[in-house]
Amino acid sequence: MSPEVRCLTCLAWPILLGACIEPDYGSAPFLCAKTGRCPGGFSCVGGVCLRGTPDMLSVDHQAERDAGDAALDLPDLAPLDTPRPDAWPSPGTWKALSAGSFEMGSPSSEPCRDSDETQHKVTLTRGFWIMTTEVTRTMYQSIRGYLPAGQTGCASCPVTQVTWHEAAAYCNALSTKAGLTACYSCSGADASVTCGAVFSGAGIYDCPGYRLPTEAEWEYACRAGTTTALHNGPLTVCSYFASEVDPIAWFSDNSGDVPHAVATKTANPWGLHDMSGNAFEWCHDRYSATLGSTAVTNPVNTSGADACNRGGSYGSWPRYVRSANRGFQAPESPTQFIGLRCVRTRP
Repeated sequence: MSPEVRCLTCLAWPILLGACIEPDYGSAPFLCAKTGRCPGGFSCVGGVCLRGTPDMLSVDHQAERDAGDAALDLPDLAPLDTPRPDAWPSPGTWKALSAGSFEMGSPSSEPCRDSDETQHKVTLTRGFWIMTTEVTRTMYQSIRGYLPAGQTGCASCPVTQVTWHEAAAYCNALSTKAGLTACYSCSGADASVTCGAVFSGAGIYDCPGYRLPTEAEWEYACRAGTTTALHNGPLTVCSYFASEVDPIAWFSDNSGDVPHAVATKTANPWGLHDMSGNAFEWCHDRYSATLGSTAVTNPVNTSGADACNRGGSYGSWPRYVRSANRGFQAPESPTQFIGLRCVRTRP
C-alpha cells in the first residue's frame, strides 16, 4: 500500500489507525490485505476496507497497517471493483466475482455423488456480484413487506418457505429500488406472485438487474476455486455426522433441526457463507437430469417442470451439502428448507 492522501482532523468522526471512520458503519466486508486497494470512499485499515473520508490515512500509521495486512495471510479473492452492486444500499453484503472457467459437477470417484452430476468444463464470460449470505428474514420483510408462514423469530436466519416465484419477485424488488431493469416479469402479490424471465435463455446473463444465480454461477461461487466435494476438502461420510462438514455448514447432525443465523459458520475461500447447509437456495434454471459432458459457455436450462435449488439445508445429510449436489422442486411449492441468494451481472 502507499499513502496517497492524508487527513489531519476528522471533525465528528473518530480516528482509527489514522483513518476517519464513520461511527455507524457496522461492517467491513471488503478485504484489501493482498492488493492494498479499496473502492472510492473506503480506506484500507488492518486488512479490510472501512468507510472513511477520501483523505484517508496518515503516514505515521503506515507500518502498523502494513503489518496488520501481512498478518492476515488471506487467500486471493476474485477482484473487487466497487463496494456494492449499485449506488442504492441493497440489503446485505456483496462480493464481486470475476468471469472464469471451472469443472462443474463431480468426478466419478467422488463419494456420495449422484448420477446427475456429470463433470464438464463451464466458462462464464460475465463476472457477477453475489450476496455473501442467504437473504435473511429481516431483509426479506424490509423489501417485500411480509414474511412467509412460519418465519417469525430469528431475524438473522435465512428466510425459507418461499416459492421460486417469490424469490424472483424479491430480486425484482431490489432492481426497482435501484432503478435497474428487472430480470423477471411478475404479477400478483405476496405469496400469490408468479414470475417468468424477461431475458430468454442465456440472455439472462445480460440482464442489468438483480436475479437468481444460474446453476453454473451458483456452483462456481460455491467452489471458490476448489475442486473437492466441499470447499474445505473431501467428504468421506455420506450420512449422519461428518466432522469435515461441521465447520462450514448447519446440517442434519449439528443444527438441532432448526435454521441458524447466517454467517455463523466458516466462509468459503471467496468469503461466501452458508453455500453449504442452512438453507437450500433457488437457482434461475429449470432442472435437467443430464448436464452433459461437453464444455459449455454461459449455460442455462429453461425447459422442465421443476426449478433447481442448491447447497443443502439444516435438515440435510452430508451428501446433500456437497458443492456438486443438485436439488429440484416445483417452482410454486415452498418448503421450510429452501431460501434464496441474489446475484447481479457486472457491467
